[in-house]
Amino acid sequence: MLEFLRDQDWWPGEETEDTSQTTETIGHQDLYAPASGDLLPITEVADAVFSQKMMGDGFAIQPLTEGQVFSPVAGRVEKIHTHEHAVSIVTKRGLEFLIHLGLNTVELPGYPFKALVAEGDQVEVGTPLAEMDLDAIRRHHYKTTIVVVLTNMDVGAEVQLLRAENDQVKAKEKIAELKVLEEG
Repeated sequence: MLEFLRDQDWWPGEETEDTSQTTETIGHQDLYAPASGDLLPITEVADAVFSQKMMGDGFAIQPLTEGQVFSPVAGRVEKIHTHEHAVSIVTKRGLEFLIHLGLNTVELPGYPFKALVAEGDQVEVGTPLAEMDLDAIRRHHYKTTIVVVLTNMDVGAEVQLLRAENDQVKAKEKIAELKVLEEG
């Protein structure tokens, strides 16, 4: 019984050794470029909601000339957002990804965007999700940055880029891994 009491946090006796938890990777999810362009870490996105990871961890692509957007993961289309400016996909493992087309583009009427999938559709990596009119978005003084965010960060995960910041990447190219972590 005395051993049990000494093991309790409130026991006033001797100092105990550090038993802080360690973190171990228990799985991963490959992430692919949703478009061709410059790769950005999420912390460099020009919108605090994304750069401060308020919605979750992820990455971004600054598209250069093409406005076609492809699925960065396989899963089910959960939601096509208002004005078709964002698509939510849930993987078989329950990971929820938001693919957001442009920054603050929810303020635009839907015409710069055209969804190519419907809610409930099953998609594979590289399935065309949407088209965005990059010139129209720029004419309205909005940024065309495409952001991919894991929105259910309660699973304990982090995104690791496999390419350097500002590298030009091609659509459907593997560019990041989501490491699913477990504290032990």
